[in-house]
Amino acid sequence: MFRRHGLRFASEIWSISDYTARQLAASCRISRENVVVVPLALVPDRVKDLTLRGGASEVARGEVLTVSRLWRGEDKGIDHLIEAMKLVTPPARLVIVGDGDDRDRLERLARDSGVSARVSFMGSTGDRNLAALYGRCQLFALPSLQEGFGLVFLEA
Repeated sequence: MFRRHGLRFASEIWSISDYTARQLAASCRISRENVVVVPLALVPDRVKDLTLRGGASEVARGEVLTVSRLWRGEDKGIDHLIEAMKLVTPPARLVIVGDGDDRDRLERLARDSGVSARVSFMGSTGDRNLAALYGRCQLFALPSLQEGFGLVFLEA
């Protein structure tokens, strides 16, 4: 209650993402317009200038990496990445790092979608191996639908 009251009188409220700003506004009953989004690690004016190494053709030949807990109830969007592999030309591969109680369902989805030969489930891995996976991928993707900002984006 005191936090909610205090936020109403704050001169500035910063959030790390639009998702977090919306959640904060709803839970504290303040206007979303009073929350300024300050993205971590990226300067907003520079985001539009970012390009992939080698362009889209390199991604089509290489690896797409995602790193996440694979837990039921956490909508990290891994199922969307698996489904999207139907639209990506081989030999592109999706490498999934992480483990959890939703892994069986996701592996079934890859089989049922006909892309299991191009989707690798690596399970949990150590920091050294993870760094190597980040280094060799052409694209990192995590289309999470529910988190404000995952530290995995900084790692990538």
